[in-house]
Amino acid sequence: MTTPLLDVRHLFLQDRATGRTLLHPLSFHINPGERVALVGESGSGKSLTALSIPGLLPSNISIGTQSELIWQGSTLLHTLPERERRRYRGRDIGVIFQDPLHALNPVMTVGAQLIEVLQRHLTLDASQYRKEAINRLSEVELPTPDRLLDVYPCHLSGGQQQRIMIAMAMAARPALLIADEPTTALDPLTQQHLLTLLEHVRTQHHTGLLFISHDLRLVERWADRVLVLEQGYLRENGSTRDIFNSPKHPYTRRLMEACPHRQSVLQHRSFSNTPTPTTPAILALDQITVRVDSGHTSNGRAAFRLAPISLNIREGHSIGLIGGSGSGKTTLARLIMGLLPSQSGILSYRGTPVRQLTPAQQQARRRDVQMIFQNPYASLNPAWTIEAILREPLELMGLNQSRSADRDKLCEMLRHVELDSHDTILRRHPSDFSGGQRQRLALARALLLEPKLLVCDEATSALDVSIQADIVKLLKRLQNERHLGLVIIAHDLAMIAALADEVIVMHHGEIVEQGDVQKVLNHPTHSVTQQLCAASDGGLVKELY
Repeated sequence: MTTPLLDVRHLFLQDRATGRTLLHPLSFHINPGERVALVGESGSGKSLTALSIPGLLPSNISIGTQSELIWQGSTLLHTLPERERRRYRGRDIGVIFQDPLHALNPVMTVGAQLIEVLQRHLTLDASQYRKEAINRLSEVELPTPDRLLDVYPCHLSGGQQQRIMIAMAMAARPALLIADEPTTALDPLTQQHLLTLLEHVRTQHHTGLLFISHDLRLVERWADRVLVLEQGYLRENGSTRDIFNSPKHPYTRRLMEACPHRQSVLQHRSFSNTPTPTTPAILALDQITVRVDSGHTSNGRAAFRLAPISLNIREGHSIGLIGGSGSGKTTLARLIMGLLPSQSGILSYRGTPVRQLTPAQQQARRRDVQMIFQNPYASLNPAWTIEAILREPLELMGLNQSRSADRDKLCEMLRHVELDSHDTILRRHPSDFSGGQRQRLALARALLLEPKLLVCDEATSALDVSIQADIVKLLKRLQNERHLGLVIIAHDLAMIAALADEVIVMHHGEIVEQGDVQKVLNHPTHSVTQQLCAASDGGLVKELY
């Protein structure tokens, strides 16, 4: 019988200050080379379970006296002194964190951070560390690794940053790799490239893998076993095949129902927002080009680039933007928002070129075009109350009235985005809310100005599947009520299928395919679209077996 790499017995976690139970006794094991997935909504205990293994729990959380974390059949990880536990981190247990940009040190080069890990866990000649760092970057298939060593993390794309994290986590060849949402904010192609890379690492080094994901389609295709957590309780634990073919707990079934496939969404969706040529265009792009050069990119190419793009964005119409990392989606969104100038072409607001707008028209444009950002944790000022955050746009646009009238308007908007206890909410801070609640607050802030166009930049990628479904329903309802135009940037093609009337596929700053959402997603003609659809369906992952 194989000795488990890690055997977790009766893991019990509690808040020291309040005595509140955060994780009820949980038992599971991971064998060498096995892929175990933790799934569940925010607050279910997934990350706390993962952080307890390398000893990275916050100081206010205690492990129960009956709990055991047994490493390779003998070592009790949780009883080791801190100095000894540090030796296990990196050497035996590697961790890939969810947000690589925040996990990497912004003031240290990639090389300095990677070499630091190698120096801590490997004994080499001083001249060999840089060479070994280059080898590690080559293993994760990063181009020009010798040049990347001297680059700072902020100059790399999301996919490149995540590869750096994998290289650091695997630097000392650990036996167990913990990956916390490693593909959350990445497009389908980049996701699949990273999964291919992780699969290569796993098979080559027989590495055990514990990964957290809210993408149940990915879990179904990739995991060997699945643990389903809800509010600190283990609801199901079994093989992926058994759990997905015949889920026993209602909570598991609810999670799966909240994660539909794009084809089923398109099949059951009614389309009523197709604009006519007479529908007024809020914004019109006529042969717009953008080029911003940067000397910090690893390949010397332009940091942001858009080839000539023409596009009409109309009231009540939804446009989905899809494409790989670096395809120009966010650059186009920044252009639409007025945060990036164009080099040529004409950008018009309600028929008038933007360069000819009067100050009053410029103000109207800022009010009409609003944005919801990807990260609900970073888009709200943590030092301000919710009332101050929501009141700010009214004050900036000169739409504020008396304090009581403004407060009534804020409470009404909170009802629109389906948040209760309005007076209590206004007095609280963003840290008091979940990710889904924060995204609703960000939506409320954008809608307060009664915009005609809402730009959603990966507005649900950081949220659980059930919360994603709630936000999609909310956006659809608000669009119908307010006749909103929507520009939706997303790597989840099911979300695009649910919300978009038209799809634009971008690649290297160009529109390579454009048309009706049903036609493009069901019958893609361009190779990039075909690859995105195949990656979304798991086609590239299936090739691994």
